[in-house]
Amino acid sequence: MLATERIDPINSVEILFNEIFQHVFQNNHAREYLGYSQISQTFSAEGFPGWYLWFNDIKGAYCIETTGESVHPVNKDSMNFMQCDAVRMVQFVLRYFPTPDEKNYNYFSRAEQIFRKGSDFDATGTPTFEGKRNMPDVFYAVGHVTISLDQSSNVIDFSCRAADSCKNYKTDSLALSDNAGVKTREISRNRDVEGWNLSRHIFDKIISAYIFMTHQQPAFISAAACPLNEYPIDDSGNVRAIKNAQFMKLLLLVSFRKSDDLHATETTLRSQSKNFIGLWNDSTVIPAQWNNSLWWSINDHHFHDNDCCLCSCYSEQH
Repeated sequence: MLATERIDPINSVEILFNEIFQHVFQNNHAREYLGYSQISQTFSAEGFPGWYLWFNDIKGAYCIETTGESVHPVNKDSMNFMQCDAVRMVQFVLRYFPTPDEKNYNYFSRAEQIFRKGSDFDATGTPTFEGKRNMPDVFYAVGHVTISLDQSSNVIDFSCRAADSCKNYKTDSLALSDNAGVKTREISRNRDVEGWNLSRHIFDKIISAYIFMTHQQPAFISAAACPLNEYPIDDSGNVRAIKNAQFMKLLLLVSFRKSDDLHATETTLRSQSKNFIGLWNDSTVIPAQWNNSLWWSINDHHFHDNDCCLCSCYSEQH
């Protein structure tokens, strides 16, 4: 945090997420409609906030946790048209902890599978306190979320980035044993996790919950993509890089800032990404890959739970 800042951006985002989740979990009808099941806050060893989240439509557990980075908006891994000095961006890593009986489990590396079945996980399907300390940072990571805060106007943008397929081929300096006590090879089985689909699953639900809380629809949506390398490993342990046009890193920006000049906004975003795909402010023309119909309809639903009007009509009745 800069000396001139009055509020730590990470603390601001922690407050924001707690408000979003509290708003959803206080209303059972809304919670069930949005697919939220359970929540538990967690903190990293450095004290940075995060949340475990469970959803009704997927077996495993998610963790969204800040990396402790609070940076200015000029960032090659993000799209952001908010360029004023008051803007800060807070980075989050997304992790997905699969259950051993679901299909996703088979796509994680052998080392991740063994760690998931060990004593470092508890009955909730998330790491224990010691397990979290023992877990390598790269384990179960599927994508990233960036929150852009304009502290001068309280406008917030959300962006999600992830590889469509998260491929890892080696786990360095890691000794693990299976249930029989047999040591695994240091070179693990190929990891081929659907990073984008798993990241979008939680990202879309967070956006839906934010819209439910604020009664705001996105001002516009923008998307970009860029090709990535694959790093296959042979039986001798040799790694080589292969450019694969079908192996992409995808990025989606959902902005709630009204723009008087969308052309200028698009020009700014296009200049930040050589692989800019498009910008849309009309929900009827957004390509399905980048859209979620719930974002545009959630405020039309009424969730009156035991006469507590925590829904889209709340502001009209009070």
